[in-house]
Amino acid sequence: MQAVDLVNSLFPGSHVALDQRKTLLWALAASLSLHLAALAMIQVAAGSAGARPAGSPPPAL
Repeated sequence: MQAVDLVNSLFPGSHVALDQRKTLLWALAASLSLHLAALAMIQVAAGSAGARPAGSPPPAL
């Protein structure tokens, strides 16, 4: 219900139809999930490239 309250606060006065609110909620959810998937792929790519935290010593040979 918090998401519906957020959409209602973005569009006061109930001028936005329920279908439009649902569409906006789906768009927000899809955008968030795509961003999270991209972040996960970046983290996996950085890990497979051997990225180390700043200041960490190089691996021993």
